[in-house]
Amino acid sequence: MAYVSKADGLGKLGRSIEDRHDPSRLALQYFEMFGENPIPPVLMGRHLIARGYIPGPHIGIILRRAYDLQIEHGIQNTDELLSLATQ
Repeated sequence: MAYVSKADGLGKLGRSIEDRHDPSRLALQYFEMFGENPIPPVLMGRHLIARGYIPGPHIGIILRRAYDLQIEHGIQNTDELLSLATQ
């Protein structure tokens, strides 16, 4: 993916060569930090069901928000993720 990003950037005009390498450099850094496998979610549907949530589409929305928070802010606590994702 990093190489696709790099090739895409090199095909665009208007930015310096250094700018074009930033997305691919960032993608490679993430790959080196986290490896080939996706980061597993901390908060899962079973956590919500155990807290009394009824299964349905709203659970997916909460879980997506929680995963984004987990990735963006490094939050590893299920209670904190649930609290922030449902605000």
